[in-house]
Amino acid sequence: MNRVRVIATLAALVLVSGALTGCVSLAIEGTDYVSDRVKYSRNIEAATKGDAEAQTAIGDALCCSPESIDWYCRAADQGESAAMFRLGQVYSGDAADEVGLFRLVGTLLDDDETDRAQAYYWFKRAAEVRHPDGLGAANSLDLDSAERAEAEAYLSGRAETGCGRESDADG
Repeated sequence: MNRVRVIATLAALVLVSGALTGCVSLAIEGTDYVSDRVKYSRNIEAATKGDAEAQTAIGDALCCSPESIDWYCRAADQGESAAMFRLGQVYSGDAADEVGLFRLVGTLLDDDETDRAQAYYWFKRAAEVRHPDGLGAANSLDLDSAERAEAEAYLSGRAETGCGRESDADG
């Protein structure tokens, strides 16, 4: 209980200091950081034991680092639709939804992981396991012919995904 109070106090201090300096986005980023650390500490034990929802939560807390992709991949391997959808977001360059300003800027500056064909693959996989936004996200990508061919290779299992494993269209 004492840890929660310390975290809440830190979050309040960040908000107040940010507001006093006129930098509200910095204050929000600070609260996001604290929130992510809490999410990480609450889920890491279950995630390391193989809990797919906890693995997705860890991926969210670490977003959008290479380590987050690894956690999303672990959860996706177990059929977790939210993790598949997040992988689609990462590879489409749209993983910054609800991510703090500084991580958003970092994501925009480092687009090494952007791969629209792979994003399509992950969105389609998410749709197959009933993620409500998977199909819409896949269809919104409007792939060119080369990207479409690459996506088909992922979907058919002829190409390896960013998770370092061969894709498996059957799950």
